[in-house]
Amino acid sequence: MPHGALHPANTANWIRYEGLERFLAAEADGKGVFIVTGHMGAWELSSFYHSLMGHPMGMVIRRWITGCSTRL
Repeated sequence: MPHGALHPANTANWIRYEGLERFLAAEADGKGVFIVTGHMGAWELSSFYHSLMGHPMGMVIRRWITGCSTRL
């Protein structure tokens, strides 16, 4: 499927979008929103789908340091 052919209706079967109402409420109040997530699966799709829903998203990532989780 060409990229231009992707839209919310034809991607809903393979991407689940939860919490949009909370994002929209914060946006309506003029607040910024941080979405914090662990690297669980295809996390890159969150930015893609959020943009597809009309709300472009930027990402900040950090390379995983081996053994870091034991110090958290």
